[in-house]
Amino acid sequence: SSIIRWSFGPGRISREGWLAILTSEGSDDIIHVVSRDVYSVEGGAVTQGQAVAEAFADIVSEVHDASLTYAEIAAICGVGERQVHHWRAGRHRPRGAERDLLLELRYVVKLLREVYRPEGVEIWLHSRNPELAGERPIDLLRAREFVPVLQAIERLSSGAA
Repeated sequence: SSIIRWSFGPGRISREGWLAILTSEGSDDIIHVVSRDVYSVEGGAVTQGQAVAEAFADIVSEVHDASLTYAEIAAICGVGERQVHHWRAGRHRPRGAERDLLLELRYVVKLLREVYRPEGVEIWLHSRNPELAGERPIDLLRAREFVPVLQAIERLSSGAA
C-alpha cells in the first residue's frame, strides 16, 4: 500500500515542496518523486483526497470572495450551509452534481470578474436584469439555470449588452 509523504512542513497545506510516494516492496522502501508543485501538511502525511479537498477549499473562498454568501453557495449547490463550511475548511470535498455546480459557479464568477470589479460583481448578481427578463442572476443560479446567466455575461463582455 502507498503512503503519500510530503517533504516540507509544518503548517497547513501549502503548495511548496515535493510530493513523494513511499511504497514497500518486500523489505525495500521505495520513494517515488512525483511533482514539486503539490502540497505539504503538518504531520507529514496526507491523502490525495485531502489535497483535492484543499483545492476545493480555495474554490469556495474564491466564490465567496466574489460577494456570494455561504448560504447562497449552498443553495446553488443544493447542500446545507454547514457543508459549504466543511468544504471551505478542507474537511470534505464536493462530489458529483455538487462538485459540478460549484465549478460552474466558479466559472460564472471568473467571467464576471473579467468585466467588473468586486463590488460590480455583487451588484450584477443581486440586481434585476433586463437581459434576463427582469430576473436576478442569483435567483437563476439557485434554480440551476446557468445558461442564460452565462449568455448575459457573454453579451456584457462582448459589449453587446
